[in-house]
Amino acid sequence: METVQIKIKKERPIFIIHPADVYVQGGLHPPLGLAYINSSLKNNGYKPNVVDVVFDRELKQLKELELDNGIYLISFSTVLSDRVHKIIDIIRSKDKNAVILGGGPHPTVRKEKTFDEFGLDLIAMGEVNIVDIMDAYHTSDTYGELSKVKGVMYKQDGKLVINEPAEYLDNLDNIPLPSLEDFPIYEYFKIKGYRELSLITSRGCPYRCTFCQPILNNLFGKKIRFQSPKRVVDEIEYFVNKLKLDVISFNDDTFAFHQQRVIDICKEIIDRKIHFLWRCQTRVGLRREVLEYMKKAGCFLIEFGVESGSQTILDNIHKDTTVEKIIETFKYCRELNILTHSFLSIGWLGESEKTINETVEMLKIIKPFSYSVGIATPYPGTYLWDEIQEKGLLINADWSKYDHILDDASKIVRLSEFSPEQLIEKKRYLESVLRKVRQPKRDMLKLLHDKDFLMNVAHIIKNNPGLPLRMMKLTSRFLARKGKGFTVINPDSGA
Repeated sequence: METVQIKIKKERPIFIIHPADVYVQGGLHPPLGLAYINSSLKNNGYKPNVVDVVFDRELKQLKELELDNGIYLISFSTVLSDRVHKIIDIIRSKDKNAVILGGGPHPTVRKEKTFDEFGLDLIAMGEVNIVDIMDAYHTSDTYGELSKVKGVMYKQDGKLVINEPAEYLDNLDNIPLPSLEDFPIYEYFKIKGYRELSLITSRGCPYRCTFCQPILNNLFGKKIRFQSPKRVVDEIEYFVNKLKLDVISFNDDTFAFHQQRVIDICKEIIDRKIHFLWRCQTRVGLRREVLEYMKKAGCFLIEFGVESGSQTILDNIHKDTTVEKIIETFKYCRELNILTHSFLSIGWLGESEKTINETVEMLKIIKPFSYSVGIATPYPGTYLWDEIQEKGLLINADWSKYDHILDDASKIVRLSEFSPEQLIEKKRYLESVLRKVRQPKRDMLKLLHDKDFLMNVAHIIKNNPGLPLRMMKLTSRFLARKGKGFTVINPDSGA
């Protein structure tokens, strides 16, 4: 006879916790992944509570909450491990019946080790149906129901249970709009100094860079999936109108992978006469035609994962591109008055004085508008991590140092001929070169005289009269901080 599960009438309080710290954030946006979870739970009758501690370094919000019999969802990356430990300690001290669910890059790649590190009750891996998990914790036979949920790992009577992987969503258009209203959106706007929201229009990345794969494959699968152009622009239109946005940042792992799709999105924006500014991050290699459409649709800045100007390093990290392609793409952007940001990193296997000098020579040619220089960091679960484990190169396993934009990353591993101290010196050297070769005032003046840009801004001001003042303040901040990217988009960042 089949056992009938009884739905528990009293709903357990659910907390969605964003554990980020503004000081170690590169970009600064409300967390889109948690906003999607928030939306899914609301659409299925739950009433989650959002606790966003990104601006709360002392975690006062959590300390002041009355917690009892709650379910707590925490998604985090490696660099936030120390902070997540503190959050979990607070929860456990206040709620003896707490159920703590972990997700995101670090739990996904560390898997069973995360139970020992953090004392979690369940780990969600990949595109798990969060509603199924919540339903399981609201029945009389929680473990019986959890056993049916794909993509979860949990402990039952002290024994680790690992279910089969979750299936990836084929149609991203069916995902509900992210529910952002419970996050401190206007605090994000205030700290940044302008109104910017991030959107993600695809999932997955087909490339094989050693510093982030196969983490992305583990999170989103090997197949890259896209929202349709119509769905993308529906979401743009909704948030531009609702929040009077100045800028949208497309944070796909590689926004322009499917170049015809980008053209179709741009045509949809233009046809609907939606006026806003936007930026995106993607790889080099865009056709000039695509860049022309992007510019007409409001794109003013593209962030490229350049990493190095040495073909040896690009090949070593499996970047699958060339220095020539980098130079060509930056040339197109300069001709079209699209600002460029260059993500650079040093300290890779094979890094030497020669490869650093090759990067310097490339920078003299591409002259990015803004930049960030990181340090090669072997995040757990990447090919780079596996390689340094095999070679016994790890110096430090302190997770708090695992942030490539901070100097502490130099103390993790020695991959190149440079010591940690020398690596920081080389980072400073590259930054000094960038400050000399860049021409930000020229780039900004060309943009401010660009017909497409001016027409777009003129339309935006009709519905958003505060835009000019905010943009003036942002420009002043940029010039004062000499184009060091993260400190421009997040003034409180320690990057």
